[in-house]
This record gives sequence, C-alpha cells and structure tokens, in this order.
Amino acid sequence: MFKWLKSILSDDNSAKNNEVASTEVEPVEPAIKTTPFKDEAINRMTFNAKGSFLDDVQKTIKKLIKQYKEEDEYFSSNYEGLTAKEIKEEYFGEKIYQYGASSFYMGSLVDEPDNKFDTNAIKIYLVDSTGSEYFIGYVPKELCDEVKEKRSNYEYYIATGITGGKYKKAVYSDDGDEEICKGEDEYGIKISLSFWEELPLSLKENKAKSNHF
Repeated sequence: MFKWLKSILSDDNSAKNNEVASTEVEPVEPAIKTTPFKDEAINRMTFNAKGSFLDDVQKTIKKLIKQYKEEDEYFSSNYEGLTAKEIKEEYFGEKIYQYGASSFYMGSLVDEPDNKFDTNAIKIYLVDSTGSEYFIGYVPKELCDEVKEKRSNYEYYIATGITGGKYKKAVYSDDGDEEICKGEDEYGIKISLSFWEELPLSLKENKAKSNHF
C-alpha cells in the first residue's frame, strides 16, 4: 500500500510541476530602440500665428497673397477646387476658404528679448522669393520654451499656409432652399514647424534665402 500511495503522490507532484512549468513566462526580447531616418523630421508642430489680426499684418498678408499669385502659376485660389454642388452636398454649413488648400511662403523665427510684454517672445516672418522678410505674428506663448529648446538642438524649417479670407458656405435661404452665400474673415497664417537632424537639400536651399538663419 505504501508503494501505491508513493506512486500516486509522485504522479500528483509531477502533474503540479508540469502545471507550474506550463505557466512560466518566457523571457521577452528587449525592445530595439529606433531613431528616425536622416531624411525624416524629428518632430513637427502645427499652430496659428498669434497677432495676425492687426491691421498692418492684414495688409501685409493681402499684399503677399497678390505677390505670390503672380509668382506661382499653380497657386490655388479656387476654393479647394469644389463646385457649388459639392459644397452643398459634402460641406453644408462649413466655410470653404478661397485659399484653404494652398501652401504659402516659407517662414522664419526671430527671438524678441526686448519685448516689453514677454521677453521670451518669438516673432514669425514670411520670407518671399527674393529673401525679403515680413512680420506676420508670434509663436503662441505656451509653445515658446519648447520651440527654443528644439531649435537649439536641431535644424528646423517652417512651411506656412493661409487661413481665413474669402469663403463660400452652403446655407438655407429664407424660402428653405439650399444656396451658396459668400463672406470674408480676417486672414491668418498657419505654421507647420518641423525639426530635423539634418535638413533635406531642397529645404536647405529654400532656407538659405533668409538672413536670419
């Protein structure tokens, strides 16, 4: 009988050992750290320039839009290429801006330590095809520290786009029919700021036009 009990206990212990073994977690291979390729941006930030509502800035933006249209035959000013029918069917109630899908001049950043309201302020300029620069606003205050930190460690590039301006909008008329109304908002400048280990050659060539880099 003792041999029989010993046999049962032995089999029971063996089963438990197998059960424990089956629940053991296999070691996980350490994660491989990757870094962006040389031709990829390290980081991107998108925001609207602050202060573009000022009258002088509005005049500057309008002047530059006219100038850009004369320089670039592909500059889109046709309300994103949408027909009235498409605006009614797909974007009813939304403003479709004249230059909503257009890229614009390159931007540049200039610190303004003597700004009496904020010594950490960063001014934004647009740089035209001749290298001339035009003030159009500021980096939002809450982003200035991050922008300065990244700018000190990486090369950067600023692409811009136009916001606001003339628009078309599908609405209901007083008779209840769908119609297209037109209006105009203040212009603004959308900033797309990218940071790179090394700028691609095409961006370097564009950036070289500015004296602030």
